[in-house]
Amino acid sequence: MSTGKTKTLRFFIAAVIWWAAYAVMLASQAVDYHRMNGQYITWTFALKYGFGGTWTWIPMTMVCYCLALHRPIGKTNLGFTLLANSLVVAGFIIAKGTYMYYTWDYFGWYDELPSFIEVLDTSLRINMMMGWMVVGLAHGAVFYSKMEERGQRLSELSRSIISVKLEALRAQVSPHFLFNALNSVAELMHENLETADKMVVAISGTLRDSLSREDQQVRSLRDEIEQLQNYLFIEKIRLGDRLKIMVDVDEEVLGLCIPVLTLQPIIENAIIHAIARSKTQGWLVIRAWRQADNLRVTVENSISLEGARKDGNGIGLKIVADRLALLYGEKAKISWGEVEDYCYRVGITVPILEGSSTREVRMNKVPA
Repeated sequence: MSTGKTKTLRFFIAAVIWWAAYAVMLASQAVDYHRMNGQYITWTFALKYGFGGTWTWIPMTMVCYCLALHRPIGKTNLGFTLLANSLVVAGFIIAKGTYMYYTWDYFGWYDELPSFIEVLDTSLRINMMMGWMVVGLAHGAVFYSKMEERGQRLSELSRSIISVKLEALRAQVSPHFLFNALNSVAELMHENLETADKMVVAISGTLRDSLSREDQQVRSLRDEIEQLQNYLFIEKIRLGDRLKIMVDVDEEVLGLCIPVLTLQPIIENAIIHAIARSKTQGWLVIRAWRQADNLRVTVENSISLEGARKDGNGIGLKIVADRLALLYGEKAKISWGEVEDYCYRVGITVPILEGSSTREVRMNKVPA
């Protein structure tokens, strides 16, 4: 069933329930009124009287709804809409009066049957305001439905825009990594072809992982760290004993979600702009823990005595910051800077969203 037909059916059901409740209310009032006047009528008679008078409002309500659906009130068609609804209300007043006149014998609307003109006059006085109320409610229901649809479309459009931005930012990560990794391979080509070959295989594994998850924006911290294996393997080959890696991650947070390829550009910056420049051993520490309803991750690295490289453009950290903002808004935070002598830290805080897994998982060891 199409969305339009579904909404019409729902409105019809709501109209039936509304007018049925109204009929019961009229029946209750009729019973109370006769009781106060020392008379007695049965609930069966009262309900027959109530439903007999109100069921006719159901088709009237649906006609008004369909008219509002196809000809909603607007600046360009205000005159036509008012005329059309006036004709509907007038037609209903006549139809209602005719119905009351010809069903008098069965329902006993009057003690004595008046003339047809008098019945129409009564119908006009009783039903005109009620008819216009139904017209207003029908237009209100249609307006609310359209506003709800517009809100959903805007929400979908907003999600689409964010998704496109996220994919554009993510698409920058792989080239960023590839450029740096291939530079490392180029350097080794003149020194050790076998090692350079191993590095190419590791690069292939990293890119394969990136492509296999191209439609995924978040994954577990465990998977994110495991994805780093190839890159750290590459840098471990290139730097040897000059690179020491430590991982301090609570077991309980390994199943929590983090944006895909968050840690890689941060670690690339640490290695390329600091550790690789040092002639002495450098270190890299990855920590993660739960803090209230947030996942905290930090990457710390030693600072080269020779100073950081000045030719970087900061794209790695910018990509991470932009993706965190798009995915989590103000709930996510990222900070970076020198925290003490010869120590640089990048800190990330992301909210633990409902549905994130907290099961304990085992993590492969990172090359030390």
